[in-house]
Amino acid sequence: MSRKMTTGSQTTRFVTALTCMFCAAVLSGCALGPKRPAAPNPQLAMKLHREATQVRDDDPARARELLMSAVNADPFFGPSHNNLGTIYLEEGQRQLAFAEFETARRLMPGDPRPHVNLGMLFASAGQFDNAMREYDDALALHSNFMPAVRQKAWLQVHADQIDETTLPALEMIAIRADDDEWREFGKEWSLRLHVEE
Repeated sequence: MSRKMTTGSQTTRFVTALTCMFCAAVLSGCALGPKRPAAPNPQLAMKLHREATQVRDDDPARARELLMSAVNADPFFGPSHNNLGTIYLEEGQRQLAFAEFETARRLMPGDPRPHVNLGMLFASAGQFDNAMREYDDALALHSNFMPAVRQKAWLQVHADQIDETTLPALEMIAIRADDDEWREFGKEWSLRLHVEE
């Protein structure tokens, strides 16, 4: 009988020790609380963003990694969200691109670039009315913002939505666009619209 009591008391001590270790683990976790995210680091985000811009054309995958790191370093740095969205759009990941452009638009309310990128996303999905609305929003922020002028004019002529703004936009593109292909587009369509008048 003494043997049973020894085994029973050993079991009780073992269970008590396990209970104490469990309580200590739980209490130490409670004392520390949930892990807090690191404070935003805008300097690191800007550095990573610049690096991504430098490698963007030659290595889009590396640029994506750098931009994701920039967003993690500072979730409030809008340009990285915007540029990450452009990479997702080029990769055909429209939902991810949309989320990044929406975030950039909220973080950069006075910047026309997220609107232009959202417009391009909508146009690529055949949602021309939404695309036109985004281009108009971009132009409301900056009336001569060339990417918005170009994209809106392109959509107008290709979606047969020509209005009184189309010809002046095409003439501006023919003169001011920084790309030969866009200047040719502006000249060609300006001539077509002049002939139709």
